[in-house]
Amino acid sequence: KKTSQMEEHEKSVEDDSPKHLIMLGFCEELPEGESFLTFPHKVGGHPVWLIPQGFPAPTDILCGRCDKPLSLLVQLYAPLPHVNPNAFHRMIYVFSCTSGYCVQHHPTRSYRVFRAQLPKENPYYKENPLPEEDESDDGNDYSRKVDAKACVVCGFYGKSKCSACSRVHYCSKEHQSKDWAFHKAECSHFKELAEGTCVSHLLRPRPYTKEDKNPFFNEYEIVTEESDKHTQANPDLEAKSSEESDDDSESIEEVVDHNRIVEENKAIIEKYKQSTKKYAGEQMTTNDFQINQIVKDKFLQNFQAITEVHPDQILRYYEDNTIEPIWMHARQIPRPEKITPCPACGGERVCEFQLLPQLLYYLKVENFDSPLDWATLVIYTCKNSCDIGENYVTEFLWQQQADNTPAEVDEA
Repeated sequence: KKTSQMEEHEKSVEDDSPKHLIMLGFCEELPEGESFLTFPHKVGGHPVWLIPQGFPAPTDILCGRCDKPLSLLVQLYAPLPHVNPNAFHRMIYVFSCTSGYCVQHHPTRSYRVFRAQLPKENPYYKENPLPEEDESDDGNDYSRKVDAKACVVCGFYGKSKCSACSRVHYCSKEHQSKDWAFHKAECSHFKELAEGTCVSHLLRPRPYTKEDKNPFFNEYEIVTEESDKHTQANPDLEAKSSEESDDDSESIEEVVDHNRIVEENKAIIEKYKQSTKKYAGEQMTTNDFQINQIVKDKFLQNFQAITEVHPDQILRYYEDNTIEPIWMHARQIPRPEKITPCPACGGERVCEFQLLPQLLYYLKVENFDSPLDWATLVIYTCKNSCDIGENYVTEFLWQQQADNTPAEVDEA
Protein backbone atom coordinates (compact mmCIF):
# COMPACT_ATOMS: atom_id res chain seq x y z
CA LYS A 1 0.00 0.00 0.00
CA LYS A 2 1.45 3.34 -1.05
CA THR A 3 1.44 6.01 1.64
CA SER A 4 0.70 9.69 1.04
CA GLN A 5 2.87 12.47 2.46
CA MET A 6 0.29 13.16 5.20
CA GLU A 7 0.04 9.52 6.29
CA GLU A 8 3.79 9.06 6.17
CA HIS A 9 4.33 12.19 8.26
CA GLU A 10 1.88 11.02 10.93
CA LYS A 11 3.64 7.65 11.17
CA SER A 12 7.09 9.21 11.39
CA VAL A 13 6.28 11.43 14.35
CA GLU A 14 4.15 8.91 16.20
CA ASP A 15 6.81 6.17 16.21
CA ASP A 16 10.39 7.29 16.65
CA SER A 17 11.94 3.81 16.74
CA PRO A 18 14.05 2.46 13.84
CA LYS A 19 12.45 -0.38 11.88
CA HIS A 20 15.36 -1.25 9.56
CA LEU A 21 13.14 -1.15 6.51
CA ILE A 22 13.77 -0.38 2.88
CA MET A 23 11.17 2.17 1.79
CA LEU A 24 10.38 2.68 -1.88
CA GLY A 25 9.36 6.05 -3.32
CA PHE A 26 7.01 6.65 -6.27
CA CYS A 27 6.00 9.80 -8.14
CA GLU A 28 2.36 10.88 -8.11
CA GLU A 29 0.65 13.99 -9.40
CA LEU A 30 -0.55 16.23 -6.58
CA PRO A 31 -4.37 16.40 -6.70
CA GLU A 32 -5.73 19.53 -8.33
CA GLY A 33 -6.13 22.39 -5.85
CA GLU A 34 -3.92 20.83 -3.16
CA SER A 35 -0.62 22.29 -1.98
CA PHE A 36 2.39 20.59 -0.51
CA LEU A 37 2.58 20.11 3.22
CA THR A 38 4.98 21.91 5.50
CA PHE A 39 7.04 18.70 5.54
CA PRO A 40 6.75 17.22 2.05
CA HIS A 41 8.31 14.35 0.16
CA LYS A 42 8.52 15.87 -3.31
CA VAL A 43 10.28 16.01 -6.65
CA GLY A 44 11.04 19.31 -8.38
CA GLY A 45 9.34 22.68 -8.11
CA HIS A 46 10.21 25.18 -5.37
CA PRO A 47 11.97 23.97 -2.23
CA VAL A 48 9.87 24.04 0.94
CA TRP A 49 12.31 25.28 3.57
CA LEU A 50 12.19 23.63 6.98
CA ILE A 51 13.92 26.49 8.78
CA PRO A 52 12.47 29.80 7.55
CA GLN A 53 15.74 31.68 7.83
CA GLY A 54 19.34 31.15 6.85
CA PHE A 55 18.52 29.04 3.81
CA PRO A 56 20.47 29.49 0.56
CA ALA A 57 20.17 32.36 -1.87
CA PRO A 58 20.40 31.64 -5.64
CA THR A 59 24.05 32.73 -5.62
CA ASP A 60 24.80 30.15 -2.92
CA ILE A 61 23.70 27.21 -5.08
CA LEU A 62 25.41 27.61 -8.43
CA CYS A 63 26.71 24.92 -10.74
CA GLY A 64 30.50 24.86 -10.52
CA ARG A 65 30.79 24.53 -14.28
CA CYS A 66 28.09 26.65 -15.98
CA ASP A 67 27.56 29.05 -13.05
CA LYS A 68 23.75 28.78 -13.29
CA PRO A 69 21.53 28.23 -10.22
CA LEU A 70 20.89 24.60 -9.39
CA SER A 71 17.29 23.34 -9.32
CA LEU A 72 15.57 21.30 -6.64
CA LEU A 73 15.63 17.65 -7.66
CA VAL A 74 14.20 16.00 -4.53
CA GLN A 75 13.41 16.89 -0.94
CA LEU A 76 12.58 14.32 1.73
CA TYR A 77 11.16 14.76 5.19
CA ALA A 78 13.23 12.23 7.14
CA PRO A 79 12.99 12.73 10.93
CA LEU A 80 15.45 10.75 13.06
CA PRO A 81 14.46 11.41 16.71
CA HIS A 82 15.72 7.94 17.72
CA VAL A 83 19.20 8.99 16.53
CA ASN A 84 19.16 12.58 17.79
CA PRO A 85 16.25 14.31 19.63
CA ASN A 86 17.24 17.48 17.83
CA ALA A 87 16.32 15.78 14.55
CA PHE A 88 12.62 15.50 15.41
CA HIS A 89 11.95 17.50 12.24
CA ARG A 90 14.53 16.84 9.53
CA MET A 91 14.70 17.57 5.81
CA ILE A 92 17.14 16.51 3.09
CA TYR A 93 17.38 18.61 -0.08
CA VAL A 94 19.07 17.49 -3.32
CA PHE A 95 19.80 20.16 -5.93
CA SER A 96 21.04 19.48 -9.46
CA CYS A 97 22.14 21.37 -12.52
CA THR A 98 19.68 20.94 -15.39
CA SER A 99 22.49 20.55 -17.93
CA GLY A 100 23.22 16.98 -18.93
CA TYR A 101 26.72 17.95 -19.97
CA CYS A 102 27.50 19.34 -16.51
CA VAL A 103 26.20 16.36 -14.55
CA GLN A 104 27.81 13.81 -16.86
CA HIS A 105 31.23 15.42 -17.14
CA HIS A 106 31.51 17.40 -13.88
CA PRO A 107 29.34 15.62 -11.29
CA THR A 108 31.14 16.90 -8.20
CA ARG A 109 30.37 20.48 -9.25
CA SER A 110 26.80 19.93 -10.45
CA TYR A 111 24.98 18.81 -7.28
CA ARG A 112 24.43 20.10 -3.76
CA VAL A 113 22.82 18.27 -0.85
CA PHE A 114 21.64 20.03 2.32
CA ARG A 115 20.42 18.77 5.70
CA ALA A 116 18.30 20.85 8.08
CA GLN A 117 16.74 19.74 11.37
CA LEU A 118 14.91 21.00 14.45
CA PRO A 119 13.92 19.63 17.86
CA LYS A 120 10.25 19.13 18.70
CA GLU A 121 10.21 22.38 20.65
CA ASN A 122 11.25 25.14 18.27
CA PRO A 123 10.16 28.69 17.41
CA TYR A 124 8.79 27.86 13.95
CA TYR A 125 6.18 25.10 14.35
CA LYS A 126 3.56 24.22 16.90
CA GLU A 127 4.74 21.46 19.19
CA ASN A 128 1.89 19.02 18.55
CA PRO A 129 -0.10 18.17 15.42
CA LEU A 130 -3.47 19.82 15.02
CA PRO A 131 -6.62 17.69 15.34
CA GLU A 132 -7.91 16.73 11.91
CA GLU A 133 -10.95 18.99 12.20
CA ASP A 134 -8.71 21.96 13.06
CA GLU A 135 -6.15 21.57 10.26
CA SER A 136 -5.27 24.77 8.48
CA ASP A 137 -6.55 25.54 5.00
CA ASP A 138 -3.31 24.41 3.40
CA GLY A 139 -3.59 20.94 4.94
CA ASN A 140 -0.60 21.22 7.25
CA ASP A 141 -0.92 19.23 10.45
CA TYR A 142 1.96 21.07 12.13
CA SER A 143 1.06 24.73 11.76
CA ARG A 144 3.78 27.19 10.82
CA LYS A 145 4.38 30.09 13.19
CA VAL A 146 6.71 31.93 10.80
CA ASP A 147 6.73 32.26 7.00
CA ALA A 148 9.97 31.49 5.21
CA LYS A 149 11.56 34.51 3.58
CA ALA A 150 11.57 32.78 0.20
CA CYS A 151 11.26 34.48 -3.17
CA VAL A 152 7.86 33.52 -4.59
CA VAL A 153 9.35 33.31 -8.09
CA CYS A 154 12.40 31.07 -7.59
CA GLY A 155 11.97 29.73 -4.04
CA PHE A 156 15.40 30.82 -2.79
CA TYR A 157 16.18 33.38 -0.10
CA GLY A 158 14.46 36.70 -0.73
CA LYS A 159 16.31 39.58 0.87
CA SER A 160 13.72 42.12 -0.33
CA LYS A 161 9.98 42.30 0.30
CA CYS A 162 6.99 44.16 -1.04
CA SER A 163 7.19 47.69 0.35
CA ALA A 164 3.41 47.95 0.57
CA CYS A 165 2.40 44.82 2.51
CA SER A 166 5.81 43.60 3.74
CA ARG A 167 4.56 39.99 3.43
CA VAL A 168 5.90 38.70 0.11
CA HIS A 169 9.64 38.28 -0.49
CA TYR A 170 11.83 38.49 -3.57
CA CYS A 171 15.47 37.77 -4.33
CA SER A 172 15.77 40.54 -6.94
CA LYS A 173 13.97 43.50 -8.50
CA GLU A 174 13.61 41.43 -11.67
CA HIS A 175 11.58 38.78 -9.83
CA GLN A 176 9.52 41.41 -8.01
CA SER A 177 8.57 43.05 -11.30
CA LYS A 178 7.75 39.68 -12.83
CA ASP A 179 5.43 38.79 -9.94
CA TRP A 180 3.52 42.07 -9.66
CA ALA A 181 0.76 40.87 -12.01
CA PHE A 182 -0.06 38.15 -9.45
CA HIS A 183 0.73 39.96 -6.23
CA LYS A 184 -1.19 43.17 -6.85
CA ALA A 185 -4.52 41.33 -6.36
CA GLU A 186 -3.48 40.06 -2.91
CA CYS A 187 -1.31 42.93 -1.70
CA SER A 188 -4.13 45.07 -0.26
CA HIS A 189 -5.59 42.07 1.59
CA PHE A 190 -2.21 41.20 3.10
CA LYS A 191 -1.81 44.77 4.38
CA GLU A 192 -4.94 44.33 6.49
CA LEU A 193 -3.74 41.16 8.23
CA ALA A 194 -2.52 41.27 11.81
CA GLU A 195 1.21 41.53 12.39
CA GLY A 196 2.86 38.12 12.36
CA THR A 197 0.12 36.34 10.39
CA CYS A 198 1.49 33.64 8.07
CA VAL A 199 0.47 34.15 4.45
CA SER A 200 2.26 31.29 2.65
CA HIS A 201 -1.00 29.33 2.35
CA LEU A 202 -2.86 32.45 1.16
CA LEU A 203 -0.65 33.19 -1.85
CA ARG A 204 -2.31 32.94 -5.24
CA PRO A 205 -1.02 30.04 -7.37
CA ARG A 206 1.98 31.06 -9.44
CA PRO A 207 2.82 29.52 -12.85
CA TYR A 208 6.58 29.84 -12.64
CA THR A 209 7.39 26.14 -12.17
CA LYS A 210 5.27 25.26 -15.24
CA GLU A 211 6.52 27.88 -17.68
CA ASP A 212 8.29 26.83 -20.88
CA LYS A 213 12.07 26.85 -20.53
CA ASN A 214 11.75 27.27 -16.76
CA PRO A 215 14.70 26.26 -14.55
CA PHE A 216 12.58 23.84 -12.47
CA PHE A 217 12.18 20.11 -12.69
CA ASN A 218 8.61 18.81 -12.97
CA GLU A 219 6.89 18.73 -9.58
CA TYR A 220 5.45 15.54 -8.05
CA GLU A 221 4.51 14.22 -4.67
CA ILE A 222 6.56 11.22 -3.52
CA VAL A 223 4.45 8.48 -1.96
CA THR A 224 6.11 5.59 -0.18
CA GLU A 225 5.69 1.88 0.22
CA GLU A 226 7.58 -0.66 2.32
CA SER A 227 9.74 -3.03 0.29
CA ASP A 228 8.94 -6.73 0.46
CA LYS A 229 12.60 -7.38 1.27
CA HIS A 230 14.68 -5.67 3.96
CA THR A 231 18.08 -6.68 2.63
CA GLN A 232 19.88 -6.37 -0.69
CA ALA A 233 23.33 -6.99 -2.09
CA ASN A 234 25.50 -6.41 -5.13
CA PRO A 235 27.05 -9.24 -7.19
CA ASP A 236 30.41 -9.11 -5.40
CA LEU A 237 28.58 -10.01 -2.16
CA GLU A 238 25.83 -12.37 -3.31
CA ALA A 239 25.17 -14.40 -6.42
CA LYS A 240 21.52 -13.40 -6.75
CA SER A 241 19.20 -10.57 -5.84
CA SER A 242 17.90 -10.62 -2.28
CA GLU A 243 14.49 -9.52 -3.60
CA GLU A 244 14.15 -12.62 -5.77
CA SER A 245 11.89 -15.25 -4.25
CA ASP A 246 13.69 -17.67 -1.89
CA ASP A 247 12.85 -21.33 -1.62
CA ASP A 248 13.10 -22.42 2.01
CA SER A 249 13.31 -26.03 0.92
CA GLU A 250 16.28 -25.79 -1.42
CA SER A 251 18.29 -28.98 -1.69
CA ILE A 252 21.90 -29.59 -0.66
CA GLU A 253 22.81 -29.69 -4.35
CA GLU A 254 21.27 -26.23 -4.85
CA VAL A 255 23.18 -24.82 -1.88
CA VAL A 256 26.43 -26.27 -3.18
CA ASP A 257 25.69 -24.86 -6.64
CA HIS A 258 24.87 -21.47 -5.10
CA ASN A 259 28.18 -21.40 -3.23
CA ARG A 260 30.05 -22.38 -6.38
CA ILE A 261 28.45 -19.46 -8.27
CA VAL A 262 29.38 -17.08 -5.44
CA GLU A 263 33.03 -18.16 -5.67
CA GLU A 264 32.98 -17.84 -9.45
CA ASN A 265 31.51 -14.36 -9.16
CA LYS A 266 34.19 -13.31 -6.69
CA ALA A 267 36.87 -14.58 -9.05
CA ILE A 268 35.35 -12.66 -11.97
CA ILE A 269 35.08 -9.50 -9.89
CA GLU A 270 38.74 -9.77 -8.86
CA LYS A 271 39.82 -10.18 -12.47
CA TYR A 272 37.63 -7.22 -13.38
CA LYS A 273 39.23 -5.01 -10.74
CA GLN A 274 42.65 -5.92 -12.05
CA SER A 275 41.59 -5.09 -15.59
CA THR A 276 40.05 -1.68 -14.87
CA LYS A 277 43.47 -0.09 -15.31
CA LYS A 278 42.86 -0.64 -19.00
CA TYR A 279 40.27 2.14 -18.88
CA ALA A 280 43.12 4.59 -18.43
CA GLY A 281 43.88 4.37 -22.14
CA GLU A 282 45.87 1.15 -22.29
CA GLN A 283 44.90 -1.43 -24.89
CA MET A 284 42.40 -4.00 -23.64
CA THR A 285 42.75 -7.67 -24.56
CA THR A 286 39.85 -9.80 -25.75
CA ASN A 287 39.87 -11.50 -22.36
CA ASP A 288 39.58 -8.13 -20.60
CA PHE A 289 36.55 -7.22 -22.68
CA GLN A 290 34.91 -10.54 -21.86
CA ILE A 291 35.56 -10.11 -18.13
CA ASN A 292 34.20 -6.57 -18.11
CA GLN A 293 31.09 -7.57 -20.05
CA ILE A 294 30.35 -10.46 -17.68
CA VAL A 295 30.66 -8.24 -14.62
CA LYS A 296 28.59 -5.48 -16.18
CA ASP A 297 25.85 -7.96 -17.00
CA LYS A 298 25.85 -9.40 -13.48
CA PHE A 299 25.48 -5.97 -11.88
CA LEU A 300 22.81 -4.90 -14.35
CA GLN A 301 20.88 -8.15 -13.93
CA ASN A 302 21.03 -7.78 -10.16
CA PHE A 303 19.90 -4.13 -10.35
CA GLN A 304 17.01 -5.05 -12.63
CA ALA A 305 15.97 -8.06 -10.52
CA ILE A 306 15.73 -5.89 -7.41
CA THR A 307 13.90 -2.98 -9.03
CA GLU A 308 11.61 -4.87 -11.42
CA VAL A 309 9.43 -5.95 -8.47
CA HIS A 310 8.22 -2.32 -8.50
CA PRO A 311 9.47 -0.98 -11.86
CA ASP A 312 8.16 2.56 -11.33
CA GLN A 313 10.07 3.19 -8.09
CA ILE A 314 12.25 6.30 -8.23
CA LEU A 315 13.81 6.14 -4.77
CA ARG A 316 15.04 3.61 -2.21
CA TYR A 317 15.33 4.82 1.39
CA TYR A 318 17.39 2.77 3.88
CA GLU A 319 16.36 2.94 7.52
CA ASP A 320 19.16 0.46 8.24
CA ASN A 321 22.32 2.45 7.56
CA THR A 322 24.40 -0.72 7.14
CA ILE A 323 22.62 -1.50 3.86
CA GLU A 324 24.69 -0.77 0.79
CA PRO A 325 23.05 0.86 -2.24
CA ILE A 326 22.58 -1.20 -5.37
CA TRP A 327 24.78 -0.37 -8.34
CA MET A 328 23.93 -0.70 -12.03
CA HIS A 329 27.48 -1.61 -13.03
CA ALA A 330 30.85 -2.19 -11.39
CA ARG A 331 32.47 1.05 -12.49
CA GLN A 332 32.43 4.19 -10.31
CA ILE A 333 31.54 2.46 -7.06
CA PRO A 334 33.09 4.67 -4.36
CA ARG A 335 35.77 3.38 -2.04
CA PRO A 336 35.07 4.17 1.65
CA GLU A 337 37.70 6.91 1.71
CA LYS A 338 35.88 8.69 -1.13
CA ILE A 339 32.86 9.33 1.15
CA THR A 340 33.99 12.48 2.92
CA PRO A 341 33.18 12.90 6.64
CA CYS A 342 30.46 15.17 7.97
CA PRO A 343 31.70 18.79 7.80
CA ALA A 344 29.91 19.66 11.06
CA CYS A 345 31.18 16.92 13.38
CA GLY A 346 33.83 15.07 11.38
CA GLY A 347 31.90 11.83 11.83
CA GLU A 348 31.13 9.04 9.38
CA ARG A 349 28.55 9.44 6.65
CA VAL A 350 26.29 6.55 5.67
CA CYS A 351 24.01 5.85 2.74
CA GLU A 352 20.54 7.21 3.53
CA PHE A 353 18.83 6.85 0.16
CA GLN A 354 19.42 6.56 -3.54
CA LEU A 355 17.62 7.93 -6.58
CA LEU A 356 17.01 5.56 -9.47
CA PRO A 357 17.12 6.32 -13.22
CA GLN A 358 13.33 5.85 -13.42
CA LEU A 359 13.14 9.39 -11.98
CA LEU A 360 14.51 10.75 -15.27
CA TYR A 361 11.26 9.83 -17.03
CA TYR A 362 9.23 12.04 -14.69
CA LEU A 363 11.64 14.95 -15.01
CA LYS A 364 10.99 15.07 -18.78
CA VAL A 365 14.71 15.56 -19.34
CA GLU A 366 14.22 15.55 -23.10
CA ASN A 367 12.85 19.09 -22.70
CA PHE A 368 16.27 20.37 -21.68
CA ASP A 369 18.94 21.43 -24.16
CA SER A 370 21.29 18.72 -22.87
CA PRO A 371 19.28 15.86 -21.29
CA LEU A 372 20.33 14.42 -17.94
CA ASP A 373 21.43 10.81 -17.68
CA TRP A 374 22.81 8.75 -14.81
CA ALA A 375 22.67 5.20 -13.41
CA THR A 376 21.96 6.19 -9.80
CA LEU A 377 22.51 9.04 -7.34
CA VAL A 378 23.39 7.95 -3.80
CA ILE A 379 23.03 10.37 -0.88
CA TYR A 380 25.26 9.91 2.17
CA THR A 381 24.47 11.82 5.38
CA CYS A 382 25.93 12.12 8.87
CA LYS A 383 25.46 8.79 10.68
CA ASN A 384 24.56 10.57 13.93
CA SER A 385 22.56 13.37 12.32
CA CYS A 386 24.74 15.62 14.45
CA ASP A 387 23.58 18.90 15.99
CA ILE A 388 23.81 21.75 13.49
CA GLY A 389 21.66 24.40 15.14
CA GLU A 390 19.36 26.29 12.80
CA ASN A 391 21.64 25.87 9.81
CA TYR A 392 21.65 24.11 6.47
CA VAL A 393 24.75 21.90 6.24
CA THR A 394 26.03 20.14 3.14
CA GLU A 395 25.94 16.37 2.77
CA PHE A 396 27.50 14.07 0.18
CA LEU A 397 26.23 12.78 -3.17
CA TRP A 398 27.85 10.12 -5.34
CA GLN A 399 26.81 9.79 -8.97
CA GLN A 400 27.27 6.54 -10.84
CA GLN A 401 27.28 7.40 -14.50
CA ALA A 402 25.15 5.64 -17.07
CA ASP A 403 27.40 2.95 -18.50
CA ASN A 404 27.56 4.56 -21.93
CA THR A 405 28.91 7.92 -20.72
CA PRO A 406 32.55 8.90 -21.21
CA ALA A 407 35.10 7.73 -18.67
CA GLU A 408 36.86 11.11 -18.63
CA VAL A 409 34.77 12.73 -15.90
CA ASP A 410 35.26 14.30 -12.49
CA GLU A 411 35.17 11.79 -9.67
CA ALA A 412 33.29 12.71 -6.50
